Amino acid sequence: MYDWAIWAALIAGAVALGIGIARLVAQISGTWRQFRRTRRHLVKELDRLTAGLETMTVKLATTETATARLEVTLGRLQVSLARLQVLRNAIDEVDEAIERRAWFVPRR
Repeated sequence: MYDWAIWAALIAGAVALGIGIARLVAQISGTWRQFRRTRRHLVKELDRLTAGLETMTVKLATTETATARLEVTLGRLQVSLARLQVLRNAIDEVDEAIERRAWFVPRR
């Protein structure tokens, strides 16, 4: 008597099960695509990061070389500045001596 209700329930259950399986497959497929896309982007970004680090390493080596050259040049500059100061002091002493003697030298 209620055979039609049982069959209707079995058909509704089968349809619901089919829809559930279809959604599950769609979700798994979407998740797998997203995983592959994420992995591809991750590899691309890691390659970019590696290239940036290599560039930075080269620039750092260049900077270290330049720094060493600058330190040598700075040392030479300091020596030159010290010599210049000695020469300035000598010129100042000569100027003072000439000014003192100029008092005693008659002018025209």
